[in-house]
Amino acid sequence: MNTMLLARSDVTTIERPRPRRGWAYAGLLGGIGSLLFFLGPASMLSPSRDSYSDNAKVLAELEGKAGWVWAFQTGGVALALLLVVFAVGLRRRLAGQEPAGSLVPDLAGLGLVLMAIMTLVGTGISTEMFHALRHTDEVDPDTISAHLAAVLIRSRR
Repeated sequence: MNTMLLARSDVTTIERPRPRRGWAYAGLLGGIGSLLFFLGPASMLSPSRDSYSDNAKVLAELEGKAGWVWAFQTGGVALALLLVVFAVGLRRRLAGQEPAGSLVPDLAGLGLVLMAIMTLVGTGISTEMFHALRHTDEVDPDTISAHLAAVLIRSRR
């Protein structure tokens, strides 16, 4: 028996779109960035332990480090944005894998969004310290030490 296969011209092939992985890259960049964030700007703002007893010494050590405070703020905002992108992608991915009505996707996404919010709150506190370090001759050393304590406490959690 002689069979012949003919190609049909009316059949169209549908290509499945490649799964998007931008959210995963955002999560990876956020994880690596958080390590650099807490090892870089946050550690540069730590005064020596000898100066903790005198706020004027703390201010003298922080003089000229307004750029590090700015890097702390900017890095925190970038990390928060990466967390939001990762949260949306992870939630979408988990919603496609979990059974309908599962709380896992929503809880995972909500937890990451809350982390992004707290990162913004934690880095936003250093705004006053940034402007105060730009004019160290006009500020009270006790105020700078209070701002620094708030920044260091939040960055070490």
